[in-house]
Amino acid sequence: MAGFIVASEADGVEPLGGGPAEASTPFPAIWSDRPDPIMKPERQAGAAFVRLNQVGYFPEATKVAIAMADADLTGQFRIESMVDGEVVFSDNIGSDQGKWGAFSHHYRLDFSALRRPGHYRLYLPDGTASTVFAISPTVYNGLAGLSLQFFKVQRSGDTDPAGHAPSHRQDAPLSSDPNQARDVSGGWYDAGDYLKFTLTNAYVSLFQLLAYRDAAGAFQKWDGDGTPLILNEAQVGLDWLERMWDGQAEMLYVQVGSEADHTQPWVRPEDDPLSGSTERPVYPAEAGKGANLAGKTAAAFAVAAQIYGDEASPVYDQARAARYRQLAEAIYAWGEARPASQPSFPDYFYNETTWKDDMALAAAELYRLTGQERYLEAARRYAQEIGPAHWFSWEALNGLAQTELARIDPENQARYLDFLRQDLASFQASRQATPWGMVQGDNLVWGSLYPALGAALEAYWYEELSGDTTYHELIQSQLDYAFGRNPWGISFLIGAGANWPRHPHHRIAELNLKPLGLELTGAWVGGPVAPSVFNDQAIALAGADEYARFQSDQAVYHDDVNDYVTNEPSGPLNATGLLLLAQLARPEAE
Repeated sequence: MAGFIVASEADGVEPLGGGPAEASTPFPAIWSDRPDPIMKPERQAGAAFVRLNQVGYFPEATKVAIAMADADLTGQFRIESMVDGEVVFSDNIGSDQGKWGAFSHHYRLDFSALRRPGHYRLYLPDGTASTVFAISPTVYNGLAGLSLQFFKVQRSGDTDPAGHAPSHRQDAPLSSDPNQARDVSGGWYDAGDYLKFTLTNAYVSLFQLLAYRDAAGAFQKWDGDGTPLILNEAQVGLDWLERMWDGQAEMLYVQVGSEADHTQPWVRPEDDPLSGSTERPVYPAEAGKGANLAGKTAAAFAVAAQIYGDEASPVYDQARAARYRQLAEAIYAWGEARPASQPSFPDYFYNETTWKDDMALAAAELYRLTGQERYLEAARRYAQEIGPAHWFSWEALNGLAQTELARIDPENQARYLDFLRQDLASFQASRQATPWGMVQGDNLVWGSLYPALGAALEAYWYEELSGDTTYHELIQSQLDYAFGRNPWGISFLIGAGANWPRHPHHRIAELNLKPLGLELTGAWVGGPVAPSVFNDQAIALAGADEYARFQSDQAVYHDDVNDYVTNEPSGPLNATGLLLLAQLARPEAE
């Protein structure tokens, strides 16, 4: 039977669960440990569980929830308005998708035909209820600003951080000569620890700047100095990257901090005994290596120069644009002379082995900035050599490089779009084996949200450039998975939806914020993994596993402070989510 729809004129249109859009207030106003009561997860009435996108859906979007159970489900599900309890949609429970994970049956509950803006709850025949969700053209507005809040907590040095005092202002003695030091204070901590990497800071700066350049309307709050908050945050990264580049000696430094950061007991950043010590050095790149770091860093400076060099922009600054252009060109040239990848110290932190994707991206951004054909020729060459990556993360920016070239090189756009299409076909194939629709569903690796969010980004760019909607549903399914349509019923972005991680593996969150009853709002955690990935780390959980009922031989996730595999935030993952959410914002609909 086809579903029926009855819409109430009283239904609201405001999105629910997005949290505060942006903030320029002192840090206590940034977090809240009291979500709107309407958003609290309902107790399940029966043996079944309903999982859906807790943030919500665009009116025109595909809308599919998943019901999971150990017994057969029959009958109809219904959707009720939160305004007056009116049943606005009803249809038969969909086909059984079979066993996956901890449950024997999984059913698709398709309510795509419900397009009326409002707030709703879905019910199974036995009364089992979903969390509240929204349908609205502005449902993702504000979430990019929410993601941005995380980075102020990650600030190191005397940079007006949130949630902690200025810290690590003595960075750092040189690893090659402890009697010498270089001022590399500032920047962002990498993840839940206090290490700082050129790789991650460049990635974050680049993605923040791209978010502003391509979707400035998603960031409507300005700081007291008249600068958009997103650009003030990106400035933290740019300033630090400039300190990590020694133009006179022609050296790009790799990281600040060592393994000692992970072997000492947890302390607040302002109390770290390693600050200024030889166990927290700054490392230069090794001879002949560094093109990967140079590519990311040069790309970030080139995009900054594009933004500040735009005479029509409210942030036009000719001198700043000129400085960033000089840095971008100098660091790119340094990378060309070092055609090899530089891993971290030790390499298990960030063992990047590719570099041509980074240099392709840098060359594309420099051509966009300067118009010089030599950069376009280099970008074309690198792009042809790298092709598709069938992946997206801090180590695989092929998709972004091909997208940027498709925008600036119309003569060869078909080739770049074909590379993107190959990537997306690979992502699409990897999600067929599960009822949940996430990419790499049967091969969940450490940081599984990277390929999920990355696949959504690439599909968005591909559709925007080509007009081909083949992979449109891929975008929605990754959003659904990230925001609650997963076995655990959790949104992996803290502060978005109804149920999010409360115990991230993050020192500042645990030692500085938790005692005040505050949360690490705006942080994306790494996401579920295959059990073997988690078990290899021999992690002892800090408390009872509240999601034990939903763990399986296919995937595990733990909202536990000790689980650095599935529950640790990181800068590059957050920046990836921020860029995706900025693209999805519709400020014109507000």
